[in-house]
Amino acid sequence: MELFIVRHGEALPESIDPERPLSRAGISEITEVAGVLKNAGARAGTIFFSTKKRAEETARIISGILETDSTLVEREDMSPSSPVEPVMDMISRAEKNIMIVGHMPFVGKLAKKLLGNAAAESIHFETGSVLCLTKKDGAWNVEYSISPERK
Repeated sequence: MELFIVRHGEALPESIDPERPLSRAGISEITEVAGVLKNAGARAGTIFFSTKKRAEETARIISGILETDSTLVEREDMSPSSPVEPVMDMISRAEKNIMIVGHMPFVGKLAKKLLGNAAAESIHFETGSVLCLTKKDGAWNVEYSISPERK
């Protein structure tokens, strides 16, 4: 099973739009990263995203580019400061590849809980980045990570 942990793309500042949708740069970086995921053969049966607009937009862009029939599911327990245990419980029951689209510090805490603090220390979730984990012999391992090219 593969688990994709995604930090949403760059968002507009709250002073421009209180809902903080993706900026043009954010749309571009997510489109780029989703293309890399598609070329890598990534598939997710379900894509979970937080209630924030930028996370939903990120999930929809990735789903569209992967051209899969992924189910998109909004979760209220994936805000930046949410505890990760409910999502970890859901992950432990998953039978198909899943994608989690969220925010810092939530995605960072999730990676640390799944991998252990030492293994996750070198992982940095900049906007638009993806971490792919696989489970082998009961332990999660980093398969690969993708970050958008910064211009």
